[in-house]
Amino acid sequence: MRTLEEFQKEVLAPLREERNKKQDAALEIKTKAGAVFMKRKKDIMEKEVEFKAHQKACLKEFLGKQTLEKKSFFVLMDAERTDAHAQYQKAQYDSKTANRRANEEYMDKIGIAFAEYNKERVAAGEQPVSYDNRRGIAEERQPSAASPCPPLTPVPSDSIAG
Repeated sequence: MRTLEEFQKEVLAPLREERNKKQDAALEIKTKAGAVFMKRKKDIMEKEVEFKAHQKACLKEFLGKQTLEKKSFFVLMDAERTDAHAQYQKAQYDSKTANRRANEEYMDKIGIAFAEYNKERVAAGEQPVSYDNRRGIAEERQPSAASPCPPLTPVPSDSIAG
């Protein structure tokens, strides 16, 4: 019969060595796989950092272009708005000028018409009429005894048509 020491040396020691070799081989597989994993993880992280930096640069470039386009768009819109306002102001000015010119022509023509009509009335021995522009009515002038002005004398027609 073997002693405990002999049993440990002959049976258990070789089993331990075999187990240790297998565990070392398994540890080596794990270590190699861990090294490969860490290398790949490092490569992946480098790619992520590179990708994020590229994305950040692209975003910065895009935002710069967008800001420039936005500013130029609003400058263009301000110019168009100013131009539209200027055209509207010019149209208002032209309208007022045309209206004023029409009123002046009307007043000139009505003055000439009343002058000719009053000339006819005076020639017929009647009192001349006047036109009240505020009320838009024609009234006969009443000769007043207190008026220091002499009655109107007819004006030659060639001096009116001037």
